[in-house]
Amino acid sequence: MAAGFGHDLNNLLQSNLGLAQVLRERHSDPERVLQGADELEQLARRGATLLRQLLFFSRRVPSKSELLDLNCLVREAESLARTMLSESIRLEVSLRGGVLPVEVDREQMLHALVNLAASAAESMPDGGRIQIETALEEGEASVRIADTGRGIAPEALPHLFEPFFSVRGKSIGTGLDLAVAREIISQAGGSIRAHDLPGGGSEFVVMLPLGDPNGLTTEGLEELAVVTESHGHGERLLIVEDETTAREVFAEVLGDLGYKVVALGSSEEAGSLPAEPPFDLLLADLVLPGATGLDLAQGLKDRWPHLKVVLMSGYSDAETMGALARIRARYLQKPFDMETLARELRAALEGA
Repeated sequence: MAAGFGHDLNNLLQSNLGLAQVLRERHSDPERVLQGADELEQLARRGATLLRQLLFFSRRVPSKSELLDLNCLVREAESLARTMLSESIRLEVSLRGGVLPVEVDREQMLHALVNLAASAAESMPDGGRIQIETALEEGEASVRIADTGRGIAPEALPHLFEPFFSVRGKSIGTGLDLAVAREIISQAGGSIRAHDLPGGGSEFVVMLPLGDPNGLTTEGLEELAVVTESHGHGERLLIVEDETTAREVFAEVLGDLGYKVVALGSSEEAGSLPAEPPFDLLLADLVLPGATGLDLAQGLKDRWPHLKVVLMSGYSDAETMGALARIRARYLQKPFDMETLARELRAALEGA
């Protein structure tokens, strides 16, 4: 595990270091700088996915189930998958009419479906077609993901979902995509099977227990409402983050968006602030020098009862998530992009 994980992570770090040095040399070339910024963002997202899968497989990511329409989930997964597929791969989606209520963790199930689409794409380096279909089979909701790629060798089928198994001939790397997908589906009470198709290609079939359609809310039937307003209106934000670069970036971005920002590096500094004028929102890391972000939030809410709270961290457990719910705080999993941060703050301030 350490060898595979280290290989993938070192590749990402090498790309980051090399690209940073290139941008330093090409700082006078605006087009190359913008291109490099895009590449750095993609590298960070790949690193975040790698770490998230490792944390999930070690059961360090809490699960939160809700009743949702599987068709809506597949549509959202389709949108995510299209951003990562090459132009040589055609993605076709066919949805069963009506609703297919399933009780799943929304984010984790999306992750599983995108992992399966990514695995299908890996079998088609020269392009091809991926078909995603939903259906009702034997009293359960199903998702079928089929590709026109190289297929699966018979000797690989029994080991396909084992962690760190070399699925597509990779000799190194974590090999967690399919193992994580199976774990997510199993936690939802479902199952997954794989087949090598006679005419070429392969398919994955996901089966999930049907939920009660009467329990579906508007949010379950449609995509969750997105806060389109991302700018501030002079609200006072208190940022408490001990990582200097992150703190400075948050302050600069949120200041540019129209917020009045005070950025500090510790709970002690925040606790010594005067009571007036009050702050509208606290954005703090969960792990801080001295008091934790949770302790800080509880203390400041005693001072400012209407204070909104958004806490962030690179790691959380079920106990922490329960504590967040008790103080009605929102949570951001690091790393996140600035667009996500801006939307989350508006949602908190608007009481969404």
